[in-house]
This record gives sequence, C-alpha cells and structure tokens, in this order.
Amino acid sequence: MYIDRHISKILDELRQQFSAVLLTGARQVGKSTLLKHITGEEYTYVSFDDPQIIRQVKEDPNLFLLDHPGK
Repeated sequence: MYIDRHISKILDELRQQFSAVLLTGARQVGKSTLLKHITGEEYTYVSFDDPQIIRQVKEDPNLFLLDHPGK
C-alpha cells in the first residue's frame, strides 16, 4: 500500500521545471518508492546498491551511459 506524501506535488512541479532534481534523505524512508510512484514507467530505475553497476560506472562510465540512455 502506497501512502501519499505532501512532497509528491512539489516534486512533480520541480520535475516539470528542471532536468534534474535531487531527493535526499535517510536510508529506507521511501525515497525510491516515492519517485517510482510519481514517475510511473516514465523513467528507468537504476540502483547503485548493485556492486556490478558500481563496477561498470567506475570502469567504463561511457558504457554505463550507453546502457542507460535515459528518456
């Protein structure tokens, strides 16, 4: 069950104004869940918790960007 947050509307407005928005906070408070809920299928989610992803970014950032071109 998703719990709607007051910041949802603000984040949605910021997404319309800026090409990048930073959302920070403590671990396990629902940042990723919030962003996935707001964006739906509009964006691809990449977690840097995966050691293979981190290794790829460090070893070949250009390849990472080619693999994850964004939308």
